[in-house]
Amino acid sequence: MLAWVIPTALVFLLLVAQSYTRERDHVVSETAQAARAVAAAVERDLSGAQMAARVLAAAPALQGDDLSALRAVAAGLLQPGLAVNAFIVSDAKGRQLVNTALPASQAPPPLPQKWAASMERTRDYGKPRLTSLAKAPDGVPQLALNLPLPRDQGPAYVLTALYSPDYLPLLLRELHLPAYLGAAIINGDGINVARTLAPQRYVGQRTVAPLLEQIRQAREGVLRHATLEGLDVYTGFRRGPGDAWTVAVTMRTSTVAEALLRSVVTGSVILALLLAAGFALAWRVGGRLASTLQELTLQIHALAQGNPLLSNKHTDRESADMAGALGALERDLRRHRTQLESLVAERTLALEKSTRLLETVYATAPIGMLFVGLDLRIVMINQYLAAINGASVAQHLGRPVGAMLFDDAVRADVERCVRQVLETGLPIVDIELKGHSGQQRDQLSHWIVSYHPIFGPEQQLLGVSGLWLDVSERKRSEAEFRRSKHLFGTIIENIPAMVFVKRADKLSFEMINRHAELTLGRSREQLLGKTDHDFFPPQQAAAFVSADRKLLATGQMVEIEQEAINTADGTTRHFTTRKVVLRDDAGRASHVLGVSIDITDRKRATEVLHATTWRLEQNERFIRTVTDNLPGMVSYWGADLRCRFANNFYNEWFGRSSAELAGIHMSELLGQELFDVYAPHVEGVLAGRPQSFERDLLDPAGQVCHTWTNYIPDFDDGGSVRGFFVLASDVSELKRTELRLHELNEQMVRARDKAEAASIAKSEFVANMSHEIRTPMNAIIGLARLLEESPLERRERSYVGKIQMATQSLLNIVNDVLDFSKIEAGQMVLEQRRFQLERMLDSVGVLLASSAWARGVEPVFVLDPGVPDELIGDALRVEQILINLVGNAVKFTSHGEVVLTIAKVAEDAASATLEFSVRDTGIGIGAAEQEHIFDAFSQGDSGTSRKYGGTGLGLAICRRMVELMGGKLSVKSALGAGSDFRFSCRFDKVAPPPEPSGKGAGRALSLLIIDDNASVRAMLEAWCAAQGWHSRSADGGAAGLALL
Repeated sequence: MLAWVIPTALVFLLLVAQSYTRERDHVVSETAQAARAVAAAVERDLSGAQMAARVLAAAPALQGDDLSALRAVAAGLLQPGLAVNAFIVSDAKGRQLVNTALPASQAPPPLPQKWAASMERTRDYGKPRLTSLAKAPDGVPQLALNLPLPRDQGPAYVLTALYSPDYLPLLLRELHLPAYLGAAIINGDGINVARTLAPQRYVGQRTVAPLLEQIRQAREGVLRHATLEGLDVYTGFRRGPGDAWTVAVTMRTSTVAEALLRSVVTGSVILALLLAAGFALAWRVGGRLASTLQELTLQIHALAQGNPLLSNKHTDRESADMAGALGALERDLRRHRTQLESLVAERTLALEKSTRLLETVYATAPIGMLFVGLDLRIVMINQYLAAINGASVAQHLGRPVGAMLFDDAVRADVERCVRQVLETGLPIVDIELKGHSGQQRDQLSHWIVSYHPIFGPEQQLLGVSGLWLDVSERKRSEAEFRRSKHLFGTIIENIPAMVFVKRADKLSFEMINRHAELTLGRSREQLLGKTDHDFFPPQQAAAFVSADRKLLATGQMVEIEQEAINTADGTTRHFTTRKVVLRDDAGRASHVLGVSIDITDRKRATEVLHATTWRLEQNERFIRTVTDNLPGMVSYWGADLRCRFANNFYNEWFGRSSAELAGIHMSELLGQELFDVYAPHVEGVLAGRPQSFERDLLDPAGQVCHTWTNYIPDFDDGGSVRGFFVLASDVSELKRTELRLHELNEQMVRARDKAEAASIAKSEFVANMSHEIRTPMNAIIGLARLLEESPLERRERSYVGKIQMATQSLLNIVNDVLDFSKIEAGQMVLEQRRFQLERMLDSVGVLLASSAWARGVEPVFVLDPGVPDELIGDALRVEQILINLVGNAVKFTSHGEVVLTIAKVAEDAASATLEFSVRDTGIGIGAAEQEHIFDAFSQGDSGTSRKYGGTGLGLAICRRMVELMGGKLSVKSALGAGSDFRFSCRFDKVAPPPEPSGKGAGRALSLLIIDDNASVRAMLEAWCAAQGWHSRSADGGAAGLALL
């Protein structure tokens, strides 16, 4: 008996251990399979949201910021069968722009802070992210999926797909998971975003570290760990594609122990009963055991094959009990089979539902979709992508993935990416592809392509799903947008106006154009981000800020006709400014746009125009006043012979008003007969030739008047005649005066002839008388000289000297009278002979030096080195002029000096023009006397004549002689400051003799000039410098010795 009991107990213990192992393995397998099933369902629903995001990203409304159109597209994606019940689109700042769960007219509320943080990470990393948020007012956790919506211009938007609050329980019910299994969805940050067990407490919290470590290390697996509640569980997890989320299914270890305990207790009771029955009935069952076991084997085979149990009659109770147990087992198996068939039917229905949804998405999605098997052949493709290739869907099925592609480069790229996904099991997301399609072979197309691996329930790779988004139109729109933006930017940068944009919150400059930089004298770096208070005076800045705040408050456009702005260089410029409010998509004021046009120059021009207009009005009033009061007719006629202007005299003459004359034709005013008379003159003036003519006209009283008329052409800038002025004067009185003047003129001609005859007679008389007087005077002078040579007493000799002086003075007077009479009679003839200028100066010096020294006056002759020594001219008359001028200077100078300077002022090959200057330090000449100093018989005043003597003919003769030589005699003087007489004469040059060929340069000399007269020293130094000599000067002996 013990030999049978002990093996039975050992077998029982082995069965218990095996049951525990089998139960644990079953739990592990069940949690892993449940995790895969939940992950597949979640991936299916999340992939639908991701597909919707790609559709929205491809929508033109997104690139154009057309929120109403974007809302319509998002609402259209909420089709039955999609687990998402609402879409939310938010901007870079976390503000809701579109919320399909709310009416379009209702402003969306602010987003929860936790959700905004998740959105910010979504934008930063550019990948989908799961999150959860509390849905007011019940606070039930709601699952949300954030997906980035990239844009070509501006920051990316974020699309949020909101799942129903009962999404996870519904999902678990559809999967028919046992009640003892708990499920949770964990996002990429390890946060519980959905949970079936105590969601209000643990959603939003980070999951346990052991599970996170296993998730990071493996894509799927099972581990035993403690939960957040502190429970010991088995957890099966499955990581979704892209590591955006993970599904975890848990089962408590106590559930395994309870199942094992129930199995052990049941086994123990059965074993005890069997042992007891064995001890009691062993002897009874021995004979029937073989038949019973054989019958039991037949029943088990029937049960295993699904056949009904055999209803044999049992001869003992044990067999009957065994048969009953087998019947109960059959009924349990049938019940489980029924449940399994129901589950298969439900799964089949869900599969058909998913298939229809997939087919609907394939058929309606505005993107290309295909599924490629492991053999690189097309299994599924939608009409959108088939149309791109230029073929039908049927033509694609079963063909290699690259066979239907037109472009070789595109074919190679697609095949490479599909192979890479099949080899690595990793998706390739959002790569840009460009080439030519079969639909548009002559046009370059652009696509955004993604490849995702598709796994089966056992994580076996089934194939690759491809998404093709045609962005060709968007690319063209982007190119057009860039062109438009560049054009707009170019216009804004080069527009001759200051354009600026300020932020509404801070009123700081956010954008300015180049004209604003140039106008304000500051760079963009100095302006952007700054406010008016950083650049303008406090009062002016406060005014600008107040105006901007008022603009933002009212929202109405503000136009400032004129405002003054101080620039960086301190100048003040005047602007006319127009400001408007810019609003964001939500209608809130975001910026202030201002356009300021510099009107400084226009303001100045306006001021100048007003001043000019005022002056023109004054001038017109003046001209009108003058013309209206002129004793003559003044009018202006256009080239079309119509009157443009007529003065009052013209109006009165023709008996018409100014309004009647304005625009009247000349033929209508004059009458055709009189107009024909004036026609030749009109044609002449229109041809550009001034016309002057005399005509007799009838005045308004009917009297014949003599008129003198002038037609003056008026030319435009091109030289064409655009009209002419008419000046007509009544010269009747002038005509009569002219006749009288003509008679008087004839009388004056006769009187002139008589006067000329008398003048000629006078000149002849004077010349004859001068000759008659000169003969006895020469005799008296000769006899006086002979008498002087005879022995005389001192008194008689004194008498003889006085006789000589008186006769010489009288002879000079006679000579002057004779010369003047010759000049008056036009009989003075200049001679042209060679003379040496230095000899002439020596002669003048000999004649005047003694009298000058006798009066204490030092004569100084300065001859510039460049003056030719030998010239051709009338030396006698030049000498006579110099003697007269130098003699007068000596006569009127009591002390000082008299300086005669001769300088060359012009020269050519044949002649030289010399300037003669006689300067003295005498009494000078007053301004009143200078006006008639050169008149005949004029000598300043009577006192001068009585004191110094003279006839007053000397300067008159000198001036006439200078004029005969082609020059002009002038004087500069002031009382008490001496006088300076100057004249210029032109002389012919004498050809210089050839220099000897062997003559060498003279040796340079060094001279010391000592003279107390500064003029003499200056003259000698200049002369030495012209000779190439070195000279030094001193005003006295002591100074000269000091220089030696």
